[in-house]
Amino acid sequence: MESSTNRKNQHKRIVGLDILRSMAILFVLYNHSLIILRGNGFLFLKPISFDGVNLFFVLSGFLIGKIIYDAFNENFSFNSLINFWLFRAFKIIPSYLIILFILLILSKLTQLSTESFSMKYFIFSQNLSSFHPDFFKEAWSLSVEEWFYFAFPLFFYLLYLVTKKLKVSALICVFFFILFSLAARIFYFENNELMHSFSEFYRKVV
Repeated sequence: MESSTNRKNQHKRIVGLDILRSMAILFVLYNHSLIILRGNGFLFLKPISFDGVNLFFVLSGFLIGKIIYDAFNENFSFNSLINFWLFRAFKIIPSYLIILFILLILSKLTQLSTESFSMKYFIFSQNLSSFHPDFFKEAWSLSVEEWFYFAFPLFFYLLYLVTKKLKVSALICVFFFILFSLAARIFYFENNELMHSFSEFYRKVV
C-alpha cells in the first residue's frame, strides 16, 4: 500500500512546471514566428530576450535528474541505465528521424542545398564540437539533450560504483557538469576568435 502511494506521488504532475513549460513553448513560438510576421509588415513586433529553449533545458535537467535518481534509488543496476536510455531513445529518435528524412526528401524535390548534411545527423554529432550546419538547424537542441541523456546518467552510475553513496554521487555529478561546461566555454572563448558568438557557438554546441 505504501509503495503504491509512493509511485502515485512520483507520477503526480507538478502544476508549476507545466506552467513554465507552457511559457517556454509560447516564447519559442513567438520568437520563431517573427521571421514571418516581420517579413509581412509587422515591424513593430520585437523579439523577447527571454530564451524559452534555455528554460526547456533547465526543466529537462531537473525532471530527468529526478527520474535517474529515483531509478537508481529503487534499483541500482546497469539494467536501470539501459532502460533509461531505451526509454529516451524511443521517445525522441523516431520523431527526429521522420523529420530528418522528410527534410531530405523535400530538399531533393525542391533542389535545396544539402551540402551541409552528413551522416553525423544520425548520431546527433553534427554539432558535437563545432557550429551546427545550415541543414536542419533546429536540431541543435536535440543533440545537446541526447548527449546529456547519455553522459549524465553514465557518469552518475560510474560515480556511484566508486562512492557507494547515491546523494554524494548525484551532487558530484551535477557540480562536475556545471563546472566542466563552464570551463569548456571559457577555454573556447579564449582560444578561438571565430567562436565569440554565444548564440551560434556556445549555446548550440554539445
